[in-house]
Amino acid sequence: SSFPTEPGIYGHIRICLLDSPDGKKLVLGTRVCNFLVTSSMRLDANSCNIGPSTTHFTPSNESRVFLDNSSI
Repeated sequence: SSFPTEPGIYGHIRICLLDSPDGKKLVLGTRVCNFLVTSSMRLDANSCNIGPSTTHFTPSNESRVFLDNSSI
């Protein structure tokens, strides 16, 4: 479930992966609505992950969200 049960670093916003027929999708869940991340990019020392599915990432308490304010 993407519903946040307790506050985290961003208040009542939960960063989670949800299974879909097309693969795992990164979702930002709030108490009011969910936001599907349609494209993400993760660069690691050994691999990279770009696109709509998220395969090299498991959200944790250290996960951070970076937004470009001019794009919102």
